Amino acid sequence: AIAGNARGPFPPPAFADVPEGSLRIGVLTETDVSADPARLGVVEDAAKALEARGHRLRPVGWAEIETPARASASAFADIAAANLAETTSRFGLDLEMVEPMTRAVIERGRAMRPEGVWSLINEMALIARDLWRLFEGIDCLICPMLTDQPKPVGSFPTDHDDWPLHFERMRAFAPLAALANLSGFPAITLPFGADGIGLPLPVQMIAPMGSEAVLLKLAAELEREARWQHRFAIAGACA
Repeated sequence: AIAGNARGPFPPPAFADVPEGSLRIGVLTETDVSADPARLGVVEDAAKALEARGHRLRPVGWAEIETPARASASAFADIAAANLAETTSRFGLDLEMVEPMTRAVIERGRAMRPEGVWSLINEMALIARDLWRLFEGIDCLICPMLTDQPKPVGSFPTDHDDWPLHFERMRAFAPLAALANLSGFPAITLPFGADGIGLPLPVQMIAPMGSEAVLLKLAAELEREARWQHRFAIAGACA
């Protein structure tokens, strides 16, 4: 629960009460990149569990979300570059002390022109607008979180300067993560099953701005299904 007045450029949040009754759940079980079928199938499993609890399902195709999803991935890379460039300039970081990938992203940010940064801010607003259109017909979107198992250390090497490749690798692994980050729409991820070696199969849910209560309600309902548990008791938690 979050309360209080924001003392900044944005209005204070006005969170709704926990919604009662049936909600409209959009179900996205595809992406534009290759994905492990189990990590798409778990989305459908979670959606059916919510349907059994009285919620209404509506299939969502990739075409309905492709424009804001692709735009958010591109904007995320530019925001990371601009932020790193500003931070390193403010603190006087020696670029010779950082790894090649970080240096390449910083140089990308320093090369951005003011009109490019202004366009980036406008792009973020357009991403939110396009996503709002989808949510005119649903209360929450349930979708894939990852396209494959968690990757071993070193799978995203930073010893090169091909920053477009680096960000594309991240997008291919978590194709909708940047969408929530860039749009300002709240999102939650939780496990709903296990793969063949016991690792959790996650689902991601995204709700409209200010609808954190919707996410917490639906996440609690999915957690009550107890589809995945830690193999070993976690200190301080119930076994």
